[in-house]
Amino acid sequence: MARRKPVLLWAGLLVVLAGITLAGWRWAVVQPGPTSANFWRLRAGMTPQEVDAILGPPSSVETHGGALRFHNYGELKWDTPYISAVFPPPRYDALTDATLVLPAEGVHSVRLDQTPSLAGRLLRWLGL
Repeated sequence: MARRKPVLLWAGLLVVLAGITLAGWRWAVVQPGPTSANFWRLRAGMTPQEVDAILGPPSSVETHGGALRFHNYGELKWDTPYISAVFPPPRYDALTDATLVLPAEGVHSVRLDQTPSLAGRLLRWLGL
């Protein structure tokens, strides 16, 4: 009987460690593409190449009057996320704003000069 307790304790500890490992793996390894998880990985000052590494190649690039360049990721459909990244002149090489369109949640537009807090990132990751 005394021998069972350590075995159950170690088995429980292994289950908890496996759960933490899987959660950490989900946090660290994100597939490229226009997803809400990848949207929250964008940071101010990223180059178009860095954004493309996270979101994949843009589906279209638009320049409006020479003022702003929009890199659009994904297609604007009812069932898929769509992301638009804004690169202003003069060199179009530093990300400033991004917009995420999620069919079920609406539009999220952020000015990327503010880094979300750790608590905010954790709540978004948990979907709350």
